Amino acid sequence: MKKFKTIKIASFIGLVIILSGFIIGFFIFSNLYSYGNKNSITTTLDRSLFNVKTSNNEENHIVVDKITKLIIPYIFIDYDFLDINTIAFTSLDKNDNTSYVKTSIYDIRKKLLTYKSNDENPTNGSKIHISMDGKMILTSYKNNNIKLNKTSIYDVSAKKLLKTFGGVATSAWLPDNSGFVGIDNYLFVQNIRTNERKNLFKLPEDVKLLFKENLILKISEDGERACLSYNNNVIMVDIRTGKLIKLIMPGPIIALNDKNIVIACSAINNDYGLYLYDIKNKSYKKISVYNKFFNVDISPSGKKIVYGALTNDGKTEIHVAYLNNDKIINDVVIYKDLKDIINLRWSRDSQMLYFVTQNVSTIEMQKEKQEGNNIRGNTLIYRISFKSS
Repeated sequence: MKKFKTIKIASFIGLVIILSGFIIGFFIFSNLYSYGNKNSITTTLDRSLFNVKTSNNEENHIVVDKITKLIIPYIFIDYDFLDINTIAFTSLDKNDNTSYVKTSIYDIRKKLLTYKSNDENPTNGSKIHISMDGKMILTSYKNNNIKLNKTSIYDVSAKKLLKTFGGVATSAWLPDNSGFVGIDNYLFVQNIRTNERKNLFKLPEDVKLLFKENLILKISEDGERACLSYNNNVIMVDIRTGKLIKLIMPGPIIALNDKNIVIACSAINNDYGLYLYDIKNKSYKKISVYNKFFNVDISPSGKKIVYGALTNDGKTEIHVAYLNNDKIINDVVIYKDLKDIINLRWSRDSQMLYFVTQNVSTIEMQKEKQEGNNIRGNTLIYRISFKSS
């Protein structure tokens, strides 16, 4: 009887060992398979590349949690994220040897193009905007022939074109998702719920001549003001009352921070930097540490800023900081030594940062268009998440 019990216990232990080995092996195999699948699209980078350091004496509250590299198998003209795993973008598409710009949606997790618009937009540029609720896409298509300019609205869930507004070269969503501010012969507000249009003012002739160039349109965080920047001129309008304020500034507008301050990228008295312009007091204040910078973006919350900086030894750094009234605080370097950084931008919830480091240039795309080749390639995007402070 004792021998039988010994054999039974030994058999039980053996079975446990076999089952444990099977479970561990399955777990390892599953993780290897999962990693192999994700590695072609998503890679988490070495934290030694982060090189975080403070640029002032404030306590550091900005801490990078993870930097992920995403390889998307399409060449972007412009892009924005619908959510962490879904990206909307514009790209060139060919039909009968003619190139058109189309708006598409790509699922990063499924590695699948879930939508491509059917409309054909013969254009040389485009700008894409996602509504704050993430339900709609606003794409402006700009052409050298201003009669071909147009802005289209796409429904994300229904995956279809809702409406097109002809002649509209530039547009931007209102924060409440009720409509957008657009530019044709007028600066206007279009309500997409009631289909009502309100013209704010007729554009001066010198602005109309710039439709082939980049007009900069910004909307304040509260949706009460629109700001149009061209050359060194700025036209600011109260959306509710239509009251205009015309300003001359030594650089383009980056964002409207609050009711009193415009953030400008400027050179004042040969001193290059980021400046805050106080509309009420008509005064400038320099807020940047570096003189050479690029790709500045303010978070939708208006509380954070990201910018690229060129150091004296020729290296590239990406800085993130908080905007506190009229100064930058907690300025940190979150990445360094990257070349060709394009489109630094915040997520709509201001919690993540995206940027492109590798793409096909407009010249190369135009060359491929002329030669009639299939336009193929990848876009490399970095996604940065931060730890809660």
